[in-house]
Amino acid sequence: MTAPAFENGTRIASPERSRRARVTSAAQIVSRIINTVVRLFSIPLALSLLGREQYGIWLTLLSIITWFSVADLGMPSALVNPLAQAIGSDEGRSAQQLVSSVVAILLAGGLALAGLVLVIAPHLQLASLLGAGPDISNSTVLPAVAVVVVLFLGLLGLRVADVVALAMQRGHWAAAADIGGSVVSLAWLLILRRHGSSLAGVAAALTCPATAARLVLWFAIGKASGGMLVPRPAAASWSVLHRLAGDSGAFLAGSLGEVLIMQTANVVIARVSGAGQVPAFAIPYQLFFSSFVLLTAVVAPLWPAYAEARNAADWPWIRAASRKAMIETLTLAALGFPLLALLSPVLIRAWVGPDYVPQPLLVWLFVLHFIQWTWCYNWGILITGLGFVRQRTPIQLLWGGLNVGLMIFFGRAWGLIGFAIGMCFALVLTEVWLFPLLARARLPELFTHARQSRSHAESSDETRQQVP
Repeated sequence: MTAPAFENGTRIASPERSRRARVTSAAQIVSRIINTVVRLFSIPLALSLLGREQYGIWLTLLSIITWFSVADLGMPSALVNPLAQAIGSDEGRSAQQLVSSVVAILLAGGLALAGLVLVIAPHLQLASLLGAGPDISNSTVLPAVAVVVVLFLGLLGLRVADVVALAMQRGHWAAAADIGGSVVSLAWLLILRRHGSSLAGVAAALTCPATAARLVLWFAIGKASGGMLVPRPAAASWSVLHRLAGDSGAFLAGSLGEVLIMQTANVVIARVSGAGQVPAFAIPYQLFFSSFVLLTAVVAPLWPAYAEARNAADWPWIRAASRKAMIETLTLAALGFPLLALLSPVLIRAWVGPDYVPQPLLVWLFVLHFIQWTWCYNWGILITGLGFVRQRTPIQLLWGGLNVGLMIFFGRAWGLIGFAIGMCFALVLTEVWLFPLLARARLPELFTHARQSRSHAESSDETRQQVP
């Protein structure tokens, strides 16, 4: 039986591929705008509920727990390209085997790992590990750890829903789920504000709704696909996991790099300067990162579209789409981030109060960092979508390692400014120039085709000029 999610055995045409990418981009932009607005309210709410030090502990805890995202073994990311190709080729049985196998291994592994962490955690000095002062005890931190470990790590397999929606080129469904989860989290925090809350209560408010939203997303995927994309234990296959193992290993290594890049700043600051200094860096950083996330909504939906287009050998579409995305996002970054730097003192003062207004040099370092990252993100999505994740991974790991090392080195010397300098240097020494170099080396069809097209056009012009 052919599921409604598939294309009835026909290859997706370029206009339809572009339309779906635009719809997903628009939905993700709306989602990220709403999530940013929600965050604008939730951060001061959480600060008022927890205070500066406990909020710093929460940010540090969240970063450490996010390190455990590598427990997904890179499987969700490795799933995108083959699942997109299976859906585009109307291979329903193959698609269900892919989804079922990945969900099964992640649920089993996540539950086992969560249980192990919950057994070990009471025997650790968690408060000290998170950079807490002497007034914060393990009994304050442990319940929050339990909440986050169960929901984030134990139910790891639920996150595959986002990947399935992306591979279906229905990323707007995942965006809608994110919106719902964010709004419920904000409402929960507002209720806690009236009645008071502990660190564990805030942790539940910020994590439970996202889990519920993914359950709703799975329901929508199952209904739209006629059940073909709903994971079933009987459809799970070790051979499928073995087939994904090569790319999943590369994505796993890449995930390690991403953790070192995106989830170490709070931990490094907490260990070097104390948890109380984490909000002073994390709050202005979050202002810029939220804007960057809006930009990536233009590019991220192109990943499965690139994969499907490469399967169809549609190089002209790939070239046009990648250039358009690069020009649009870099233009927005070059205009938007400096404007944000100029407005940041006023915005942050109104947002969370004058105590968190950053030094001017710090925000301009964020401007440099995020313009660089916009450039790299475009190349990264292109390289990954076209199947060269294994070549991308060493560059990500190099960036991640340098990011941690340079942040510690400069941070010890110059504090918050030094942490930002370390981030900028790490990126400019790696992905800024290595990604374009990799793309030209590994994608000759794309660049050769462009040169041939220009040569053909020039030859045609010369021929027309010679005709009397």
